[in-house]
Amino acid sequence: MKTTIATTLLFTSGLVFLAAGEASDLDRLQGAWIVAALIEEGKAVPAGDLADLEVVVQKDIFTVNEKGKAIAQYQFTLAPAKTPKTIDFTHLIGKDKGTKEPGIYVIEKDQIKFCLDESKKARPTTFAGETYSVIVVKRKPAK
Repeated sequence: MKTTIATTLLFTSGLVFLAAGEASDLDRLQGAWIVAALIEEGKAVPAGDLADLEVVVQKDIFTVNEKGKAIAQYQFTLAPAKTPKTIDFTHLIGKDKGTKEPGIYVIEKDQIKFCLDESKKARPTTFAGETYSVIVVKRKPAK
């Protein structure tokens, strides 16, 4: 009888663990982020120019705001099973509306690093910013 109860408890707790699971990458991206670092096609953007930038992710929409105004907006798709993990951004506003930028990403605690090909030609394979753009965002602290 004790073995059956123990087996049942282990099985049930295993199911609860599987049901709870770890948050998906899409879930982990949700919320408000500050831009901590930005390299655009090999050139580092000064930290002072990043102070007014904020990224907001809602579902599959990635919005870049400057002083509260949307300056770029994308719909994105993730492929977290690939190595490195891939992301594709489709421009929703601006002169590039409708075009895709292939990229890769990595999530580390409360920081995400993206590497994108703004020329829209090839997906990066490393986080080197010589010819690609690298964006590092950190979770925006709660007020």
